[in-house]
Amino acid sequence: MKKNFFSTIFLLTSFSIFLWTIYKSEIVLSGTNREYYKIYFVLSSFLIFFSYISFYLSRKVNRLIFVFILSFVVVLYLAELYLNIDSENKFEFYKNQKKEDPNITLMVHPQIYLRNTNIKVLPLSGVSNSKTMLCNENGYYSIYNSDRYGFNNPNSQWNKKKIQYFLLGDSFVHGACVNRPNDISSNLRRLSNESVLNVGMSSNGVLSQYATLKEYLPKNTKKILWLIFEGNEIQNLNKELENRTLFKYFSDYNFDQDLKNKQKLIDEIAKKTIENKIKVYKSEQTQFVKLYQVRNTILNKKNKKYTKKSYNFTALKKIIYQGNEFVKQNNSKLYIICLPAVERYFIDYDYKICSELQDISFEQGIPFLDIHKDLFSKNKEIKNFFPKYKKKSVHYNEKGYEKVAEKIYTFSLKN
Repeated sequence: MKKNFFSTIFLLTSFSIFLWTIYKSEIVLSGTNREYYKIYFVLSSFLIFFSYISFYLSRKVNRLIFVFILSFVVVLYLAELYLNIDSENKFEFYKNQKKEDPNITLMVHPQIYLRNTNIKVLPLSGVSNSKTMLCNENGYYSIYNSDRYGFNNPNSQWNKKKIQYFLLGDSFVHGACVNRPNDISSNLRRLSNESVLNVGMSSNGVLSQYATLKEYLPKNTKKILWLIFEGNEIQNLNKELENRTLFKYFSDYNFDQDLKNKQKLIDEIAKKTIENKIKVYKSEQTQFVKLYQVRNTILNKKNKKYTKKSYNFTALKKIIYQGNEFVKQNNSKLYIICLPAVERYFIDYDYKICSELQDISFEQGIPFLDIHKDLFSKNKEIKNFFPKYKKKSVHYNEKGYEKVAEKIYTFSLKN
């Protein structure tokens, strides 16, 4: 193999990756997801630099580099093949559903807006009054009809004269990845025979949840259940504090966006975002070639390497304090529930966040429930509360949600 031949191919390939990254980030998505593509800019720049250096290396060294790269690529595609076994293409499912029901839409995670400075308001919910497709961990895609504000509730719940339970949280409160009536809020409606409002949104951290509390809490609410996930939810707080709008909620107790009266604008923003997501899904039809599953697995693993230093407990403490003060001004009562992560039971990884939340809650006189300590750790058949464990499964199954709801209901009656 000629030295310059390898170096030329290497350089052209590196430039192609760099140009493709620019195309996807700046042209296809108009720069709205630039943070996601940052790692690919860095990687392709490094490859360009290294390919340039290769022109000055000996033929033998270049040959060794070529063999190493070829072997590495083969290993990556074997891993991609393994990870794609039994996986379902979300876009294909969405396309088929769209043929049957043109009004179906995709769930938009509000966290996707955090680095978008081109929007007039920062949405904290999804598209309103729409059949919304969420996620698949139990062998089917969960789908729900969103309410007037884009949350997973029967619309009639907002008309109740008194709200017994108002739920804050992330995807676990949102209802991922089950259908009604198997989510936590539906189970609470069944158990209590009372009105329940759920304003949980997938991927939301505690600051977004506090902002949602301020924007959407009805005056006639009795109990606020704040379900905090011990996995990435508090970790997301660091990203949320960097957002100008969310920081205003944190620094200015009187700040709000009046989101209840801006749902039309929120819908417009969400629908535009969905158009961009569909473009991405279309490109994922070639996801095997682009090592989609391998890249997601690596990035997810990286995000789960949490340490105590990863968490801003000072900010968390302030957010919970302000949330509790806001709740008391509404003549309501706040409860904090810590939800355990699936990794605690399957890969011997302990986040140890619930104990910190318990200390903060007790210090502020807020009733606290640890689902791990008070429910899961006492059940020998813990695996029955989760989907058949795979790397992509992070939520509870129907049984898990039911048991969590039962424990929360009993806890709320006693406190």
